[in-house]
Amino acid sequence: MRVDTNKAPFENCPQFDTCSVNKCPLHPNFFELQNADGDESKCRATKPTRVKIFSLCRKTYPLLNQGLTIKEMSRLRQSTRMKALMNSTGDNNE
Repeated sequence: MRVDTNKAPFENCPQFDTCSVNKCPLHPNFFELQNADGDESKCRATKPTRVKIFSLCRKTYPLLNQGLTIKEMSRLRQSTRMKALMNSTGDNNE
């Protein structure tokens, strides 16, 4: 996949031409966007595709959500908290 860093991240998505998701995880205003009635509500681009586009465009278009959906961000936060908790518990047992 070729990414043009002069384009907005969502314009680099392979689904861009046929997509009708208003709340696109690759849009700079992701947190302000809402899905309209009748529009698709789930992004069809795979997580690895979105993360790759984000990583290549982040200097020009920083995305607070890093190209992740709300669910993916929530899971990442939970995973990070769990790892921190496990590390702190492991340190106390030594």
